[in-house]
Amino acid sequence: MAPGLDLSAIGIILLASGSSERMGANKLLLPVEGQSCIYKVGEMISQLKVGCVVALYKEDTVKEQLADFNFRLIYNPRAHLGQSEAIKLGVSQRWDESIKAWAFVMGDQPLLSEDVCNMLFEAFLKSDSNIAVPCVGDVTYSPVVFHRDWKAKLLSLEGDFGAKRLLKLPEARVLRVMFDKTEPFEDMDTAAAYLSIQAIVKKRIVGG
Repeated sequence: MAPGLDLSAIGIILLASGSSERMGANKLLLPVEGQSCIYKVGEMISQLKVGCVVALYKEDTVKEQLADFNFRLIYNPRAHLGQSEAIKLGVSQRWDESIKAWAFVMGDQPLLSEDVCNMLFEAFLKSDSNIAVPCVGDVTYSPVVFHRDWKAKLLSLEGDFGAKRLLKLPEARVLRVMFDKTEPFEDMDTAAAYLSIQAIVKKRIVGG
């Protein structure tokens, strides 16, 4: 991290209240490198020097996995209405004025690293952009960072859609932070995706 760069202006909203419909089981509890997926994500986030972390959950089993970390754990009673409800609940929480932007981290990205997050957050804070997204080639991934000025637009989201649709609005000054590999951004939406992540982990172990 660059000397003197303060990441405490970033607040993280951890989205961990999804239904896992395509997986057929709670994907956040599936093991990755000996830990549940959500614990692994939570452990990574806990190492970041951000200002605050709010985690949205639906199931008590997920809440229990995150209990080791200094997160604000918020039950999402409208989780069945889609991801937008978690986003709205997250931004509606009481945030300190020092928090200037929110980074939306998905609970099913167990390969996301501290270095990748720091690079994304640093780039955002150094820029005059109001949104930042990680990219590999022409493809955008999560986490996505939004300046707090986007609160009203984020609260207007509906259904099972994330906030990426807002990137197309005229007022969006989007910083695309380029990365070489897709691995850190792989998610676990399906059984095939989970097997792919397990294969990546195994390859890392074999490769030393």
